Order: sequence, then structure tokens, then C-alpha cells
Amino acid sequence: SGNGPTMNDGNAFFHSSHNNIGAAAAPSVAQLSAMRAIMRKQKDPAAQRFIKVTPATFLGPVGMDDDVRVLVNAEYDPEDVALQKPNSVRGMVQNILGAPELEGDDYYIFGSNGSRRTAPFEIAFVNGQATPVLEMQEAWSARGVSWRVTHDFAAGGLDWRNGVKSAGAT
Repeated sequence: SGNGPTMNDGNAFFHSSHNNIGAAAAPSVAQLSAMRAIMRKQKDPAAQRFIKVTPATFLGPVGMDDDVRVLVNAEYDPEDVALQKPNSVRGMVQNILGAPELEGDDYYIFGSNGSRRTAPFEIAFVNGQATPVLEMQEAWSARGVSWRVTHDFAAGGLDWRNGVKSAGAT
């Protein structure tokens, strides 16, 4: 569904109860600014203080990344015909990723790990083994060698306050 893994509260990572879904609109200065506002208004559940997450990464389908790269690097708002209005989202994200696995018009913005104590997602390795294990066995019944590669890991969502999803272009 593009809404991420199920979190401890039973809802998907991107869910209306988490207040991390933006309007369905193509990337623009106004849309990226609105998504930044959603991210910066997230609160620490315990202290109810604003945590002020800073956007750092854009993730969208291949092709959309080029448009966003132009958008966030433009000195002036590209939608302003006279190019008089400064671009308020200039430099907003440092990492712009186009993922071939993403289809459709949904896209995401994630905060930097430095702006929060936790990242939005985590990959964990069994017994801290971050590299694959390669095993070899010589064959007894025929000439040759058998190989086996194992890599035990899991991925999961940590903190939905570190991401905002746009439900794509309209």
C-alpha cells in the first residue's frame, strides 16, 4: 500500500492518526513547504513538545527525483512566471532518491537522523552479523564444492514522526 510497516499501535507507519500524510499533490514549493510543516509539528508523545524534525531526504519514483532536484535547487519559485519570488524550499532536502521499485505518484520526505534520536526505520542483524555468512562443503559423491550464503536480518519502523507521505499527484 506504500504506507509502511505496521507499528506498535496497530496502524501503518504512514497513517492519519500519526499526522504524517500530506495532501495529494505533485511536488511544488507549496506542497514541499506543507510537508515540512507537517514534519515540524510532530510532538514528543511523553512531553507533548514539538520535536521539530528537519527534512533531509526525498524518496519518490524514478523521474520524479529529477523534477524535485530542480525544484529544491532553484533560486526562485519555479511556478512564479516573473521569477521574483524566492524559493522557500531551496536546499530543503540534501538527499534526493528515485527508486525504481516505487510506482505511481506517491512520494515521501524523511528527517535527518541527527534531528531526532531515532531514525524512521531500522535494519537489525542477528547477533550483530552485518555481513552475509558464506559456507563451503566439499561434495563426497561427485567432484565439486557446494556453497551456502545466509544473511539473517529484519527491518521495521521505529518512529513515524520522522517521515511524511504525499498521496501523489492529483
